[in-house]
Amino acid sequence: MSIRPMHCPACDGQVRITETPVPLHGGQSTLPDSPQMVCLDFGDQCAGRDTCALAGLPRMVMAVRLARSGLRPHEKWQTVRMPCSGCGQITELEVLDDEYAFCPACGTTNRRVLIQVEDETYMTLAGTE
Repeated sequence: MSIRPMHCPACDGQVRITETPVPLHGGQSTLPDSPQMVCLDFGDQCAGRDTCALAGLPRMVMAVRLARSGLRPHEKWQTVRMPCSGCGQITELEVLDDEYAFCPACGTTNRRVLIQVEDETYMTLAGTE
């Protein structure tokens, strides 16, 4: 795996990018047949944007690619212990942003909903993406 610097116009600085390895699936899977770009520095500076300035794709696509790649140490993701709407396991979902969380157990992207009742905030899952 090679990591190389690239200028990101959104944060006006250098970020580290790499590519996912090409999966060996023999043409029988919905996985992509070519490597996908992953920004290793995806984070808070990307919030508030609809698209990733590097990939030109929805910002959440880069977050999911990074979470699925396993290239970011687990302790860098904020987690919330909840049941995954994909596999049903209670696990530490990796919080991607205010709306989405990733299940490292099954790879499902869960849509989160925050509910405010008086002074208490509750979190629930709205489904999978």
